Amino acid sequence: MLRSLSAAGLLASRVVPSYRGPPRRYYRLTPQGHDVLVIWRGIWRDTRDFVDRCVTHDRRPARVQEPTIAGVN
Repeated sequence: MLRSLSAAGLLASRVVPSYRGPPRRYYRLTPQGHDVLVIWRGIWRDTRDFVDRCVTHDRRPARVQEPTIAGVN
């Protein structure tokens, strides 16, 4: 999963030698990865709100927002 996100340009990684065991790879979000995370968090929030409304039978309209970033979708 991490390597797929890295290949998509959403994560950057570096390898650090380890005194015990194999070298360790550390990941961080790229600026594009941060932008996508903001979108995914919004989608997750909308999904959570939808489920909450279904469970509580709340009929308020859903907050609909379609965030987009050029080249990501």
